[in-house]
Order: sequence, then structure tokens, then C-alpha cells
Amino acid sequence: MKLKVKEVINDHDYDCIVVDIDKITTQIVFNKSDHVERYLGKSVDLNCDNGKYTIKEAPASEK
Repeated sequence: MKLKVKEVINDHDYDCIVVDIDKITTQIVFNKSDHVERYLGKSVDLNCDNGKYTIKEAPASEK
């Protein structure tokens, strides 16, 4: 699913991204090694496979 990262929360052991999913603000936890702070303010593709989220920057939409 394509979402916009509204906020990144850096904790001691993990990082969170804050996104709106169906108009509900949601926090999704990632490992520090995922370096999610680089996605702040960007649109991302978020996938979930067996409860493990993967994130990558969404390609720019074509006009």
C-alpha cells in the first residue's frame, strides 16, 4: 500500500513511522537498521509479509 510518512519516532531500541491508514493514524515499528528516518515526508510503498513490514520509497507518480 502507498502511504505518506507523517512523522518518524526514534526510540532507543527501534524506530517508528507514523502514517494514516484508512484515515486512522498508525505507528509501525521498524528496526534501527531499516533507517526509516530517510522516508520522513515522502510517499512509501509498505508491504506486510507474515507480520514483517518492508518499506521502500514509492516511485514518483506518472502524469
